[in-house]
Amino acid sequence: MRISLILFLCLLVSCELPSIFNGKKRGSSSTPDTNGDDGGNTDTPETVEAPNSLTLSFPSSSPSLHRSPKIVVAGIASGDAVKLYNDSLCSNLIGSGTSSGTSITILSDTLSVGNTNFYAKTTTASGIVSKCSSATLNYTVNNCPTDKGVYIHIPGNADYEDADFCVAKYEMKDVAGTATSQVALTPSVSINKADAISECTELGTGYNLISNTQWQTIARNIELVPSNWENGVIGQDKLNTGHSDNNPTSICDASVVNVTTNCSTLDTDFKQKRTHTLSNLEVIWDFSGNVNEWVKDDNSAGVQYHTGSINIYALTSTSPTATGSLDDGVNRAAKGQFGPTGDYSTTLNSIPYGGLGGIDNPHLASGTNNSIYRGSSRGSGAQASGIFAAGITASSSAFNTLGFRCVFSD
Repeated sequence: MRISLILFLCLLVSCELPSIFNGKKRGSSSTPDTNGDDGGNTDTPETVEAPNSLTLSFPSSSPSLHRSPKIVVAGIASGDAVKLYNDSLCSNLIGSGTSSGTSITILSDTLSVGNTNFYAKTTTASGIVSKCSSATLNYTVNNCPTDKGVYIHIPGNADYEDADFCVAKYEMKDVAGTATSQVALTPSVSINKADAISECTELGTGYNLISNTQWQTIARNIELVPSNWENGVIGQDKLNTGHSDNNPTSICDASVVNVTTNCSTLDTDFKQKRTHTLSNLEVIWDFSGNVNEWVKDDNSAGVQYHTGSINIYALTSTSPTATGSLDDGVNRAAKGQFGPTGDYSTTLNSIPYGGLGGIDNPHLASGTNNSIYRGSSRGSGAQASGIFAAGITASSSAFNTLGFRCVFSD
């Protein structure tokens, strides 16, 4: 009986010991048993090292206006689930991905203005979780400038400008000779394109006249916010087109959201509402209506995107198919240069054409002096008015319903 019990206990011990010491660090091999009792192996508990490097991929430097940076996390293995955090305990997740190599680029969630310290940890395919990394990355988000009036933050759009930028909330006004974004005064008009560019660049480093791709970034952002559509559904009824029915016949300051009869009388007509809301809840004034606005780019290649005048809804399908580049050098079809994200060619094809606007280039000359202005003016009317409205003209001369808007970028 005693012998049987001893044999049983020995058997029990010999079965249990390996299950207690069966772990090992990822990539390490088993270590021979130094006791020499039975030639077996004694392993250490399995662990995984934390990521050893975090670097900034996009934008190229910090601080920046860009609020969703891309972070490269390295010192990992293919198949690892990698998570990005903004605290040293790795408790507040702000991005993640699965690696296909020894590093991974992770897009961060939208950050607030100020400093963020990034940390990371990894989980192996077998479920082993690392500690929070001691490696860290500091990134600073800048606010929009305030010394030249009110500028608002615009999220980048990968189809145009991936980087975030700031835009004047209001059309530019002349304040003691300085182009200023503010509520008071009527917009500066009767200015040619070259002077509009100078007015913006003279504000300082980082300022310029809005480009066509920046206009498209803003317009497509507005398009995809339901509250900018009359019934709160994207693609149904119409976008509001601002002060565009020639009532009043004057250009207005930015004190009254809906105007009628005069610039201080409130109207309730949705289509005459002068503000649009962006995806980040910022509000921009007169992006459609009040005055047309120069953009920095020319159609210098002389591309005929279509013949004569056309409403934007017709550019939202794959036709017309003509492609060309503006001054940014990127080839795009007419939809990409001047149209919205959605295809409204069969749903918004009657007046007021969804409030998208019209495009007009009857004066297109070959190769030179093909200036572009966007948006609509106080008298553009229902068919032509909208945030995507565009004009391509063989002249860059001033006229009395054409103003401008400045931007600021890193």
